[in-house]
Amino acid sequence: MLARMRANRLLSPLILVASLVACAHGVPGTAAVRGQAPRVVVELVKLGASQEQACERIAHREVKDRTGTALAAGMLAGDYEALAQVAQEQHVTVTFRSGNPACLPHLFAGVQSKPHEILQKTWDAVNLRPQDQHLAGLVSDQLKKPPQDVVIDTPQLTLKDGEPVTCDYDLMDLIEDDGGRVPGEGSRDLRVRAALNARLPPTPRGHRDRVMHGAQTAYRDYLAQHAGERELFSLYKPEAPLTAMGSEGRGWRLETVEDVLNFYRCRGVGLPAEWDVVGLAQDGSLAPL
Repeated sequence: MLARMRANRLLSPLILVASLVACAHGVPGTAAVRGQAPRVVVELVKLGASQEQACERIAHREVKDRTGTALAAGMLAGDYEALAQVAQEQHVTVTFRSGNPACLPHLFAGVQSKPHEILQKTWDAVNLRPQDQHLAGLVSDQLKKPPQDVVIDTPQLTLKDGEPVTCDYDLMDLIEDDGGRVPGEGSRDLRVRAALNARLPPTPRGHRDRVMHGAQTAYRDYLAQHAGERELFSLYKPEAPLTAMGSEGRGWRLETVEDVLNFYRCRGVGLPAEWDVVGLAQDGSLAPL
């Protein structure tokens, strides 16, 4: 279970992301997870020292151009509006990780989104030859994206039910108005996710769900109900950029992890206990949060 941490433990980042580590044996305790999660080193001077200061530091990230924000997030503009409306109606703040912008034409055309069990990455345009650009934004056969300077001669796709798949809308967090997180896989979580999907506008191929899994911050709750599933420790870390939709109708485009951590402090939200975030002081010393 995710434990709420005090908001005054939030700090801002230079990120040192460890490589993916997985475990096939059960779900270890929080201390064991923190020992294997990617370490994130943050600079203390970059965050507001109080909730008020944290709010001031993200004020310039508030969304003014909703269409532009949607496209930057890898979302269709109509989908953004639908998701934001549901956040208000459900009295929950929702954050999403950004998707591959090459997915947008496929989302618009009604290509199905990849489900939780498909871990392969979408093709980036930079890795494809001119004659293969139509594959950009579709899910590849690669579990890791190729380096930016590598062009793949014979790109392959991962199919579902014999058809290509494209990006989903990666849910990062579901936050209640009191600052608590919605427990993963519970009735409230499932109800909110169903509402998010139900409100999405139809595509040329009919309705498509786009929110395909629970919040990343509730990953431990998911594992508790799926015994034996391999644990991906790389998921235990803050992510950026994020697109946040507040329960009061406001939105934010959080470009950096320090934006994200300032957002949490501003909203009175703590860090998940599994995250291994340490602070870098001006004298060069490190301290766990």
